[in-house]
Amino acid sequence: MASTPDQARREKEAADWFARLNTQTIPLSDLDRFKAWRADPDCKAAYEAVESVWRKTATLQWDPDVRAQLAEIPDRSKKSPRPAAVARWAAGATALVLLGAIATGVVLTRPDIYATGVGENRLVRLADGSTVRLDTDSRLEVRMGRARRDLVLSGGQAEFAVAHDVSRPFVVHAGTQSVTALGTRFVVRTDGEGSVVTLVEGRVRVDDDETDRSWRLSPGEQLAERRGSRAAEPAVVDLQAETSWTNGRLLFEATPLAEAIAEINRYAVQPIVLEADAYRGRPLSGAFETGDPAAFAEAVARIYGLRLVERDDKALALRSP
Repeated sequence: MASTPDQARREKEAADWFARLNTQTIPLSDLDRFKAWRADPDCKAAYEAVESVWRKTATLQWDPDVRAQLAEIPDRSKKSPRPAAVARWAAGATALVLLGAIATGVVLTRPDIYATGVGENRLVRLADGSTVRLDTDSRLEVRMGRARRDLVLSGGQAEFAVAHDVSRPFVVHAGTQSVTALGTRFVVRTDGEGSVVTLVEGRVRVDDDETDRSWRLSPGEQLAERRGSRAAEPAVVDLQAETSWTNGRLLFEATPLAEAIAEINRYAVQPIVLEADAYRGRPLSGAFETGDPAAFAEAVARIYGLRLVERDDKALALRSP
């Protein structure tokens, strides 16, 4: 049923208020005006409808259709460096998208969410035919829009084998990076300190949202970016070692022992603690099962002649002889 003029006005006002209240600075006078406006039951209902639309998308910023709408709005912030002008433009853009969703009845669905526990390895087949291999302790949100396929890897590691569809770009967001697949297989890993992209086959473009830099990787290349570090450049890596986790194994080649333990601990419910500082930099080479951290600890103890002890907190401690 079509909205009445009064309903349409309230919906627009509600979207405007929502956008304004979600900017960084709000004058007290605006808060007073909002409270007075919301005192009207019909206005309150309109505002709650806007909140409902927003809540239905846990990561609305990555919704493919919303991003397409925002991209069509002229970026007036580039014409004025004043923060207030930028904030007004952002609020207006948000309001336009919200109002459009309400007025046209667009249903902004929740993303499909896939996650793994510690030590778990999971293969997921997506609606478009692409597959994703999720590593231990990983979380992925997937939105399949009409114009884009957007995925958000908020933690952990995943290997993507992308189904070809030139009409819908396949984009993986991880930290500040966006990885656009150009018919390919690649691995993305992210944590609170940065992201790592490894291309197995095909082509990808990696864009950094903070620096506006862009890279195109070739098979066998890896781009590793850490927060606060110098600009990264692609480097050639050992693909067998980088993707061994997809087969439930970890390959180390002269890897410092402390780094190897940190990597195996990603799969361990019972963590391994190296209490022998003199051994932290000792090189470790070999193949180890991700599903058996205890066997890894036993092997390390034998290789270096360390004592393996289970502590009171159940952690496995590697101690000097």
